[in-house]
Amino acid sequence: MGTSKPLVAGVCLVLFLVAANSNGADFGNPLKSATTREELVNHFGTTIGFGHVEKWEFTTAGRELIAFWYLPYSGRAACYLHVYYHQPDKHAWVLFIDRLLEPATGLSVEISVDHFLVFKDRDGKVVVRESVAGLP
Repeated sequence: MGTSKPLVAGVCLVLFLVAANSNGADFGNPLKSATTREELVNHFGTTIGFGHVEKWEFTTAGRELIAFWYLPYSGRAACYLHVYYHQPDKHAWVLFIDRLLEPATGLSVEISVDHFLVFKDRDGKVVVRESVAGLP
């Protein structure tokens, strides 16, 4: 009976240290660029942390875009958003948006008539609005 308290205390300390150091450093490491769409899809996979990876693909104003978002945390209302555009002359997909959105637990996206990507949270609040007009 006397050895269980130190054991429990030790386990709690280890769990605390692991939790304190898991601030998301292993999440949100997108590629800066990729040569193919498949390379991006394989990089993000289907799940990251505690969330499924969602993927959207768009064509607007003559530009191809692909977006990935996921909820990597348990109990934290935050998601990562990564958006790439295709640069045909360089045969590359280039990172355009790379953000941790907090608070956000669900996203929807639309393209406005003036060529802005508009990401909204599950309550309909705009959390990201970026123009694609300036992209090469």
